[in-house]
Amino acid sequence: MAVNGRRGMLAKIHIAKKDLGLTDADYRHVLTINYNVESAADLTDEQLNDLLNLFKQKGWKPLRKDVPADGNRRDSKPPVPKDRQPLVNKIEALLSEKGRLEGRRVSWKYAEAILKKQGGPDYLNWATVQQLENVVRALYYAVERIKRKAGG
Repeated sequence: MAVNGRRGMLAKIHIAKKDLGLTDADYRHVLTINYNVESAADLTDEQLNDLLNLFKQKGWKPLRKDVPADGNRRDSKPPVPKDRQPLVNKIEALLSEKGRLEGRRVSWKYAEAILKKQGGPDYLNWATVQQLENVVRALYYAVERIKRKAGG
């Protein structure tokens, strides 16, 4: 396999690790138990494929590469003006926390659905500061609701 193909597979593995919410210790445990290595770089091409398939069996779904009407990938952080960046960072953190608590990846589409349900535009990068603050508030309450259910 070409170097770019191998690099691409390694990149996918690390994306899957993040999306599945694996800690470094958990990830290294998977590598040690299944392949007797501590780094994916030490795997053969066949083992890399096998590891990707293992992550898919555990629920990881590679994201599609289609591009929406606004020209931005909705599975990545939307580009916003500097004054809105802290709010988008907070949304990203809350999406990550919600996903960690639920044991799955929560995409940017979820935040955009909240924005749209609140009467805002289709995309986060089109939202005003107030609209982004409302999304942050809704995500915060969603995370707190999950924590309350888990704790009691």
